[in-house]
Formats: sequence, C-alpha cells, structure tokens
Amino acid sequence: MEMKNICGKIPVDLHEKMKLEIEELGISIPKYLETVIEEHMTRKGEKTNMADLRTVAVQVTEDLFSRLKAVLAKNGMKQKDFLIGLIEEAIEKRKPNGKQRQRKPKKQKENQQNQKWKILRLRNQNRMKRQQNLKQKSLRQKHWKLKQTEK
Repeated sequence: MEMKNICGKIPVDLHEKMKLEIEELGISIPKYLETVIEEHMTRKGEKTNMADLRTVAVQVTEDLFSRLKAVLAKNGMKQKDFLIGLIEEAIEKRKPNGKQRQRKPKKQKENQQNQKWKILRLRNQNRMKRQQNLKQKSLRQKHWKLKQTEK
C-alpha cells in the first residue's frame, strides 16, 4: 500500500493527551493516526437522518443483562457502541453468499480486538474527563457569579 505523509500543528495540550494515549495503547504514532482518521471517516459516513435509522430490541435474562453491564463497565463502553460492534463483526464474518470468511490466526485477532477495546475505552474515559472538566468550569463560573451578585 502506498503511504503519504501528513503534518500539521496542534495545540500542546492536545499533543500531550495524544502522546499519553499512544503510550497507553503501545502503538506507533502512524498507526494511531491511521486508526483515528479511519474511525472519524467511518463515523462521518455513518451520520444519517433519524428517519433512516431503525431500532433493534431484544429481551434477555437478568443474568445476561448483568454480565453485559459488567463487560461494558470494565471496558468503559456504551451499550449501543458495544452492540453495534458485535453486529458489524458478526456480519463481516460472513460473505454475501453465506460462506464464512477465512479466519485470521486467533492470537492476531485477539491482539487487534484488545487494541480496539483499549482505544474505545480510552476515548470514552477522555470524553468523560472533558465532560467533568466542563461541569467543574461551569460550577466555578456560577459560584463566581453568585459571589459577584452578593457584593
């Protein structure tokens, strides 16, 4: 596959966050950028009109539901993202003619899946931290405004 360079300046704090995530994942910067850009482009292509979306619902036992919630909590994922990932993975395992695809070696497949989990978990943690920081900032602003009105 032919490769191209990409270069650009980003804010220092964003660069530091990126480096930390790359270190935690144990992957190279080019691999990280490739993953991030591919995921962005995929999500961008998935944005659809709400009228184009369909709901899939199933009932499960309390035990299975508890196990699902435990896995989600352990991996820091949303239920929707987890289930969509499972459905897409199951569909990709089958060719359109119904024959199974040739499988990758189990170890390689597990490593790729573990990296995906790590990336999703870290992104979710980063998103939650950003939301928490925004809430704290908002509370500080409200507190400051209250102090100003008291004077």
